[in-house]
Amino acid sequence: MALFLSYAIDLEHTAYTDSLTGIYSHSFLTELEQYEELFLNPFALFFIDIDDFKYVNDRFGHNAGDFVLQEFVHRINTLLSPQDFLLRFAGDEFLIVLPNISVNEMNDKGKSILEALGQPIYLQQHEIYLSASMGISMYPSHDETFTGLIQKADIAMYAAKQSGKNQFCIYSDYLERERKRQSNKIQYALEGQQNIIRLISDGASPDKILDSITRFVEDQTEGVCSILLYEKESETLSYRAGKGLPKDYIATINGIKVGPDAGSCGAAAYTKKQTIVMDIDGDKRWESFRKAAKEYGFRACWSTPILTIDQELLGTFAMYYKRPYAPTDREKELVERATFLVKLVLERERNKEELGQLLNMDPLTHLPNRKQFQNDLQHLCGNGKTLTPFAIFMLDIDEFNPLNLAFGYVSGDLILKKVACRLVRNFPKTATVYRVGGNEFAICLPCSQEKIPFFSKVLEDVFLESFSVSSHEVRLSVSYGHSLFPVDGQTPEDVTRVAMKDLLNKKHEKIALSPLQSTRMEEMERIVLTKDLYYAIERNELYLEYQPQHHIDTNKVIGFEALIRWKHPILGEIPPAKFVPLAEKTGLIIRIGNWVLKTACEELKRLHTAGYTWLRMGVNLSASQLKQPDFAAQIKNILSDLEIWPSKVDIEITESMMIEVERVLPVLQELHEYGVSISLDDFGTGYSSLGYLTKFPINQIKIDQSFIQRIGHLEDEMVIKTIIAMAQILHLNVIAEGVETEEQLTFLQQEQCNEVQGYLYSKPIPAAQLLNYMD
Repeated sequence: MALFLSYAIDLEHTAYTDSLTGIYSHSFLTELEQYEELFLNPFALFFIDIDDFKYVNDRFGHNAGDFVLQEFVHRINTLLSPQDFLLRFAGDEFLIVLPNISVNEMNDKGKSILEALGQPIYLQQHEIYLSASMGISMYPSHDETFTGLIQKADIAMYAAKQSGKNQFCIYSDYLERERKRQSNKIQYALEGQQNIIRLISDGASPDKILDSITRFVEDQTEGVCSILLYEKESETLSYRAGKGLPKDYIATINGIKVGPDAGSCGAAAYTKKQTIVMDIDGDKRWESFRKAAKEYGFRACWSTPILTIDQELLGTFAMYYKRPYAPTDREKELVERATFLVKLVLERERNKEELGQLLNMDPLTHLPNRKQFQNDLQHLCGNGKTLTPFAIFMLDIDEFNPLNLAFGYVSGDLILKKVACRLVRNFPKTATVYRVGGNEFAICLPCSQEKIPFFSKVLEDVFLESFSVSSHEVRLSVSYGHSLFPVDGQTPEDVTRVAMKDLLNKKHEKIALSPLQSTRMEEMERIVLTKDLYYAIERNELYLEYQPQHHIDTNKVIGFEALIRWKHPILGEIPPAKFVPLAEKTGLIIRIGNWVLKTACEELKRLHTAGYTWLRMGVNLSASQLKQPDFAAQIKNILSDLEIWPSKVDIEITESMMIEVERVLPVLQELHEYGVSISLDDFGTGYSSLGYLTKFPINQIKIDQSFIQRIGHLEDEMVIKTIIAMAQILHLNVIAEGVETEEQLTFLQQEQCNEVQGYLYSKPIPAAQLLNYMD
């Protein structure tokens, strides 16, 4: 009988005890509710929640999280008296019941608890700094039941979280009303943003998206919105969206001339600055429109210009109010975000319109392209009855590919633009210049047989003058051929074939380049580099450096990004921008990429073995690697052989790789299901389709350093804010690349970016120095 009684007591104790921390569990609340002696006097209930506790579990593992909870409880217990009760309410939430405590004692106790919890916890040779938020309710003044007291303390705890980290707050009726109001407002705003982002990603019509944006802003303010578009040729503003405005008033403002005294919108468009008119009655800028505004009851209006990143005016976003009014900071931020979304929609719409033109136009030089060339030839040749003579010249820039490899494709594109400009400038207006290939152009113009030598000389003169590239003067050679209609043929195919045959003959006839040209040396260097790249792995000339990645709040290293380097035995360090394109062109990128992946994982294993088990490794992939049929199996084999958790490897892809959905998506899905993390690198610089983010299994977005370097410029800051907000909605981690200054770090912290990397923390580190960096 005694044994059974002892067992029953132990069982009862176990039922009310948290197995991890040894304190009371949530179920003990039922006992407290029946503890009549407790309710004879006032008592306080503390509701404590550990901030960002998920980070500890994610980065250090659940065993580490359990240790932190135990240490957390230990610190609280040292501050409590025997009559106090400490319970683990759920997960990282705790309750403290403090009988017979005054308001002053309650404040002191709250401060001492948060101070103790703010001290570092030492774990795996690391200092972990935690913070907590605490809400306090009082019996019987706030409620007379435990359930009610917990709800009130939870409301106060939420208010403490809003105030910052390591804060506590005492419940009041105002807090409850404010929480409900804010909760409803936040929920509505979040749903509104999600709806707009969904419309954009789904490719909804611009009118539908713009209408949703105006209604979204109007629902959160007392104002009425309008979106006007700028017509560049007439320098006027035309109505586009804003169904809250009366139709007659829309007719009044539609087509207004941009100017300093053309109302809020006309002035904002004129100055390209936000124009705030708090009282229309007394503002001279509204003199011409005051009567119309009064007729419809508008008393205040502020307008924001919609500008591209190059400060090109697209239109205005305006807010009208029916009383004299100045916008609040919240309304300014709301309109700032709305204006940015409108800009995205308008730019996308304009790009679509330009796409039709681009089908027949070269996007780099803005010359007509091969398709337009063929259409024009078809029109000029007609049906063979109209035999108006014309000539075509087909030209090819010699040795242009080595120039691209030597100076980079950006410089190569610049040269092509300069060639296009010179051709257009030197030939008469009756001639049409086309870009028909990479370094190939065509010219079509009215011409007789006698004029061919003259125009040939015009063409050659274009290339007599050198081209300035990257502080170097480069002279180009050109090969060209010509044909004459109708002498050499009466169909587009015939005249083109004759001109191309003439071009090839002249190209073969060239014996040597001009002595002034240096492209032959660069061509030899390209050949040498291509040949040596085949042996770079075997000769151990390729190596990796590692860029540290830090958690933005704790400053702790959470991982590294592997970066490839090549030290040539004769030429020294070869920039990745020079040899990676060669690797892509020759197909070596697959072999090199696989070596990078294996080497980086081996280094990660070395770090894990040294005790830094939370670290992850980022590896950049090429499109060619992803297209390998067994690529997913390769990664799985490497991770299995090295016994590395898949989640500790982060493969980085670029937006351009996502275009080939059918080939890339299945591979990424297989890796994602296996547990490998996937990052979208250089986000914002490529196609930036929101649809990709929902279609592809992305875990993390990396903000391109070009945006980070321009923190301090409103346009770029809005891009960063929007990317982070979008990522939060989609539950994606965000890491900022290229962080170099404290100003950039502070901005990213304010916007709740998760992780950072850049020279502010460290340059890329050789493998031999990684352990020293961690120590």
